[in-house]
Amino acid sequence: MPRSSSADLVPVGDWLRSRRPFRQLRSALLDAEAFLNGYQTGVAGAAWRQVRDRAGDDAAVVEAIDLLLHRLSPRPRVRLGAAGPGLFLESPGATRELGAVCAVVVLNDLSGGVRVKRCGRADCDRVFLDWTNPNNRVACRYHPADGAECVT
Repeated sequence: MPRSSSADLVPVGDWLRSRRPFRQLRSALLDAEAFLNGYQTGVAGAAWRQVRDRAGDDAAVVEAIDLLLHRLSPRPRVRLGAAGPGLFLESPGATRELGAVCAVVVLNDLSGGVRVKRCGRADCDRVFLDWTNPNNRVACRYHPADGAECVT
């Protein structure tokens, strides 16, 4: 298998071994929120919208995430990394999007449930990923804690 640059690798094993995995996943989870809300477009834009549209229905979200993984192009491959015993998912050209999908999968796996949620504010149609430890976040990150107007 040909070697590729480190920019094309998503170090999933590092996330799983981390003492604070949500902190390690933060950048990829923010990317996932951007894909979910249409602020970033990727090769699987329609599949991201399907995940977004199913927020609140855990079984439907899991099914949509699985479909999203199958729509990524080029398809991910798995190999051992040269820097250590971790596994790396490789997808040249779609690494950021693949990293975002993997972060959502790892978040759900580590937390024991689906954490794709709709913003609780009536004036907001965003979805967000709740990576708080108690899983009690109710609004997207654009809303201040005091309930002020939505920040765009």
